Amino acid sequence: MRALFVIGIIALILGVTNPSETEYNDWFTNQMKDRSDSDLLDYGIDLLGPSYVEKETSYTNYILFSVYKTQLPGPTEVTTVGIFNNFFFVSKSQQEQESKAINLK
Repeated sequence: MRALFVIGIIALILGVTNPSETEYNDWFTNQMKDRSDSDLLDYGIDLLGPSYVEKETSYTNYILFSVYKTQLPGPTEVTTVGIFNNFFFVSKSQQEQESKAINLK
């Protein structure tokens, strides 16, 4: 009975801290800005980034966590998990990994 109570509390915390699609769009836009090395590029990301991320992202809410798949230019798709009000990159698409392997040969 106690274990069931603990599982219920953890599930409740997961559900309450499951980040929203809007939070993901803001976070991903900031990640793009953090990786840029140009003020001009930062301005472009501020201007176009949020709408691009919103348009190119598929979102699946599993109540306890969410999975986001964002299509970047070219064959790259980034998968991110949102849990406990945080986001974690999980993987890039197989096409991206295969193209890197081809370039190494």
